[in-house]
Amino acid sequence: MKIKTLTLCGILLSTALILSWAERFFSVSLMRAFPGVKLGLANIVVTVCMVYLGFWPAFIVGLLRVFILFLIMGNAVSLAFSLTGCIVSLFVTYFALKLPEKHFSLISVSVLSSLAFNLGQGMVSILFFGSSFLYYLPILCTLSLPCGIVTGIAMNGIRKAWPST
Repeated sequence: MKIKTLTLCGILLSTALILSWAERFFSVSLMRAFPGVKLGLANIVVTVCMVYLGFWPAFIVGLLRVFILFLIMGNAVSLAFSLTGCIVSLFVTYFALKLPEKHFSLISVSVLSSLAFNLGQGMVSILFFGSSFLYYLPILCTLSLPCGIVTGIAMNGIRKAWPST
């Protein structure tokens, strides 16, 4: 990796970690109503990384974010949920961004990414808790829409403000 890319990845990773930590404080009411639901603010950073730096830097930033958060404040079960959601979301985001822009806007990509993250976590939940999770999956999938729209709007703002390279 070039030094500029590596430096940007470090800055983006730090930003994603801060957003993940901060999100715990203002997603409390949302998580009480719907356990496991968060806006996914750190996913904005990972998607921005993918848009501007490519798949592998975003993959590394996403995985490092998950592992560092696990080391700081998680447990093995949360690691399994976050890691699977992150990986599935990264691949869906990558393939959605590879299509011509007229197919998917950044908001659409964000909604798909949010949905993929929830579906990835759903796969892990079924492994840990059995098929009882399937009753909760429609709620998570429905909530992917507003959460994805919020993060997509944020990404559009970042894209407009990002200096061209």
